[in-house]
Amino acid sequence: MNHVFILNPASGKKKSTSLVEDIHTHMGELKEPYEIVFTEYAGHATEIAANYYEPDTCVYAVGGDGTAYEVLNGLQDNVCMAIIPAGTGNDFYRMLDLGKDLKTALKDTIFGREVKVDYAVANGKKFINMMAMGLDAHANRIAQDITRKMPIPRVLVYVAAALLAIANPVKIEVEAKINGEVIRKRIVLSAIMNGKWYGGGFTPTPNASIQDGKLDICLVDDCSLLRKLQLLPMYSKGTHVNEKEVSFYQTEEFTLTTKELAPLSIDGEVYQENSLHVKMIKQQLRMRVPQQSALQ
Repeated sequence: MNHVFILNPASGKKKSTSLVEDIHTHMGELKEPYEIVFTEYAGHATEIAANYYEPDTCVYAVGGDGTAYEVLNGLQDNVCMAIIPAGTGNDFYRMLDLGKDLKTALKDTIFGREVKVDYAVANGKKFINMMAMGLDAHANRIAQDITRKMPIPRVLVYVAAALLAIANPVKIEVEAKINGEVIRKRIVLSAIMNGKWYGGGFTPTPNASIQDGKLDICLVDDCSLLRKLQLLPMYSKGTHVNEKEVSFYQTEEFTLTTKELAPLSIDGEVYQENSLHVKMIKQQLRMRVPQQSALQ
């Protein structure tokens, strides 16, 4: 197998570049062909990944969730993908392996095994972990601004960003078509998840799986400022599942429309949309994972 390591030197305070010597060492032991390519600008990982067509290839996204998003959107069908958690959030990697040591994750993945996992497509964009509209997307935009200015832990950044977003909430009138049901709500956020976590450990959909062929959707109704502040720590820990303002759905495909453009975050990349069509692609992504991963 040919191993292609796409390194984002800007991810996670340059964590990815610290792995270069380890890549050379482990690939020397594995004795299989490999190459290391550095990204130079936003979207470059997508362009690089698109150059590899052979199924006997594994493309490694060495960076954060944004790097994985870019690689996925350039990945050719039937080419294997791997993720090395060298970013700040690394939320999707938790679905592959709960170990947190970066160099161990690199070695275990290089000497790992292959599984099949789900991904989704939203308005033509692939995503592997999450899509959020409303307060969380607004908070993600604020978090990006904070991260550029202050070197503080990602989970603290997101908590601060969430509090700032709550203080100036985005309220969205939505119409969603899920499993044949038409749902009309005024919400402050929607999380459409393949994985369980985002934002450095927030848990909107604690029962999500990346191998069940289903998207897990969490909608939170508009409510008072006090109630939002009460829900925030529950939302972080995944203990909000029985709260009256929160609704959960599982589906393979759905549409969602809003009256006005709303902030949208897809695996950390921020857009604005007023209409979404989202479809799950079941177990079509070849993923290289550590041997000890719980995935089958």
